[in-house]
Amino acid sequence: MQADPIKLNAHDSVATATKKLLSSMLEQTIECLRSTSKPESDAVKKIHQLRISVRRSLAGLKLFRQSLPRKLAKRLANRLRQILRVSGAVRELDVLISQLAAEPPDGLLLKKLRRKRERARKTIFTLQKRLGRKHRFQKHCRKLLSAIERNTNPNEDYFSSWVKPILWNQAVEFFDRQPTKGCCLRELHRFRIAGKKLRYSIELLTPAFPVGTLEAVSMELTELQKLLGEINDRVDSISRLRRMTAKGLAVTAQLLSDEIESLELLEQRFSDWWTPATADNLRQRIEACLKA
Repeated sequence: MQADPIKLNAHDSVATATKKLLSSMLEQTIECLRSTSKPESDAVKKIHQLRISVRRSLAGLKLFRQSLPRKLAKRLANRLRQILRVSGAVRELDVLISQLAAEPPDGLLLKKLRRKRERARKTIFTLQKRLGRKHRFQKHCRKLLSAIERNTNPNEDYFSSWVKPILWNQAVEFFDRQPTKGCCLRELHRFRIAGKKLRYSIELLTPAFPVGTLEAVSMELTELQKLLGEINDRVDSISRLRRMTAKGLAVTAQLLSDEIESLELLEQRFSDWWTPATADNLRQRIEACLKA
């Protein structure tokens, strides 16, 4: 789902820009949640879009916390994390089913996974129904957005000047998290989280820059996240298969071995692509964008 472009003025205050950006993100999350709650729209892509929209909203709440009333923001963040949890169970199974269906193992295993996926999907419907009762979730979002104006500091910076140090600090954190050669999966996971944080912030703050300024940086971070996401999906699949094996379910040794081999190939692909030269090139691009 592609949101309409957000229009910011050069002299918008941080609070004004925060309200515009958060309003757009929360509306998109509400629409995604509504869409995934319809059985006829229960596509893998819809669940993925819901999780992306929720993560962006959570990133926005954290990024703009200085303009938000703490209690309202915390309560809304808890609701969003709840949505992320229940949709995460479905997404994990979607990925595993997709991977196994490419090279069909025992048909009984896929049937069990699909039944488990259906049970997990119903929790999204239940949560949507509860949050939608008397438009509870929407009202909470509107209440938070209305409160932003009351939190406005008349002496605060223009949004256009506020964003640059914010982005640079996150870029420094991202590069500090770079994994070392032959690193463990835990290091890769921390790097992925830092990269995701930076990418979401760039997506959120792009309206503060001239059109196209951050496009190349965003595309490279998206490519990085895609590769690290594939690694993470394999790690999750292997973990789930091992848990299923421990429970005596039909998981063959060959199936588990194939997943481990796929993970090793992805790790090698990442190691070949993400070199010191790649990292330096990206750092220079970000510096150039923030100095422009």
